[in-house]
Amino acid sequence: MTMRLVTDSTADIPRDQAQAAGITVVPLTVFFGDEAYLDGVDLDNASFYSKLQASKELPRTSQPSPASFQEAYINLINDGADAILSVHLSSKLSGTYQSACTARDTLPDTVKKIPIEIIDSKNISIAMSRSIMRAAQEVKEGLGLPEIKAHLLDELARTRILAVLDTLEYVKRGVKLSTSQLPNQVRGSLSNLRSLLKLCIQVILLFISLVLRWVHILAQVRRLLPSSLPGKTEYLRTPN
Repeated sequence: MTMRLVTDSTADIPRDQAQAAGITVVPLTVFFGDEAYLDGVDLDNASFYSKLQASKELPRTSQPSPASFQEAYINLINDGADAILSVHLSSKLSGTYQSACTARDTLPDTVKKIPIEIIDSKNISIAMSRSIMRAAQEVKEGLGLPEIKAHLLDELARTRILAVLDTLEYVKRGVKLSTSQLPNQVRGSLSNLRSLLKLCIQVILLFISLVLRWVHILAQVRRLLPSSLPGKTEYLRTPN
């Protein structure tokens, strides 16, 4: 079986790694004002954060169209794929998953015989990419679609993200948070504030604590992870 993997740019897999692993990445579109960029194609992470700091408006994103997914699927099938596993960010955050489903369901009859499994990861970024990269390794090892899908779903179900924010400025902009809504001790110190967020399966961002010291944050992380994840726990650290 010649199986191929597809994902979207929110998995944050560098282009060279995706190409080496045989993963097709369909980009979302990022808007800064009236300017549109294909995520990971026209705009890399460094450029995104540079524009974010300079922009007076928060960026917006647009999901890939069903036509973009159909193009990716048909190209893979024409190249010899006889099974496709397509893994995407949480349907609670974007319509990307639904676009992929629409693309599969409206493919020409000539290619509908090829099985295309589409997965809602219920996650984003490294919580998605880690599982996808492992699936790519299993493809190279010759495992079949049912086995790879089962392993991927199992790992996704046991994956959580903990993130540390250097500032609440962009959260404040995004949710139109007024400083009058914050506790008295927090007002006036947003620039130095640290907060701990947890991204759960339901992809709900939850403020766990607002702290000023990194030692406190690390202690919270070590306390929370073992209690929320059964079995062996692996810790990953990603660059800013």
